[in-house]
Amino acid sequence: MCITILQKIQQSTILYVLIKKKNMLNNNNDLNLTFNPIVTYSNCELEKGRILTENKDKAVVYRWVNNINNKTYIGSSINLSVRLHKYYSVKHLTNNKTPIHSALLKYGFKNFNLEILEYCKEGVNPVIREQYYLDLLKPPSAEPRLALGDGSIMF
Repeated sequence: MCITILQKIQQSTILYVLIKKKNMLNNNNDLNLTFNPIVTYSNCELEKGRILTENKDKAVVYRWVNNINNKTYIGSSINLSVRLHKYYSVKHLTNNKTPIHSALLKYGFKNFNLEILEYCKEGVNPVIREQYYLDLLKPPSAEPRLALGDGSIMF
C-alpha cells in the first residue's frame, strides 16, 4: 500500500492531537497563557509587499485576525509567500468556500491583521505546530479542530 506525504502528515497530526488532548485533560495550565505573535502586520492590503517579501520561502504558523469582529483563523504553510499569493487572488478566494476566504472577500484585507505565530525550523512540521496553536489559542468554534495540512481544518 502506498501512503502519500499528505496521509503521513494527517496520521502524525492525528497522533499529536490524541496525545495533546490526553495531556490537556491531565494538565490544563497552558490554557491561561498570554500569547504575543512574533510579527504582526496591520492592514494586510497596505502591507502586502512587505508581507510577501519578508516571508518568502519560510515555513510558518500564522493567524488572520479580523479587526471588525475579532474572529481568527490559524493556518500553516511550508512557504508562506506561496500561500499568501493564493489568498491575494480574488479568483482563489471566490473558488474556496472556507470561513477565511469568505471573510477576506467580505471585509477586505485592510480590515485584517496577519500574525506570524511561529517560524518553523527545518525539520519541524508546520502542521503539527499549527495544531499546537489551535489547541493553545482555541479560535472560536463549537467543535474541536484538527489541522489537516492542506490549508483546511477538520471540525
